[in-house]
Amino acid sequence: MRGYAVRYLEADAELTRFGLASQSEQAQLLASYTPPDLLVFDDLFLARRIPEAGAELLQSLVHQRYKLRRSLIITSNRFIQDWGKYLGDNTMSTTILDRLMNHATTLRVRRQKLSAQGNRRSHHQKPIH
Repeated sequence: MRGYAVRYLEADAELTRFGLASQSEQAQLLASYTPPDLLVFDDLFLARRIPEAGAELLQSLVHQRYKLRRSLIITSNRFIQDWGKYLGDNTMSTTILDRLMNHATTLRVRRQKLSAQGNRRSHHQKPIH
């Protein structure tokens, strides 16, 4: 994206990293997530549960970016109805989703797994080289 600052993060890894950091390191990390025009948080809840500090970071991150009107893309293969279970806190989940959905466009992508696609190929078809 020409002229825009974009940052990509693997969500669960970053939330775990935050949880293991000292308080001063956590403050630095949180501050580093705010400036980009677009922050991509990929594969949220891949590990199903995130540490408590990571859940608090997610809430702070979403809130700060919402206040500053900065774009945020979150990808996840988990249903949003289950986020409370993965965060360990239904109220926090509701707060995060409220901020995310207020000005959001939600995309639900349905696709077959690559392994399933390979199994569906007809035996009469030749592989593409």
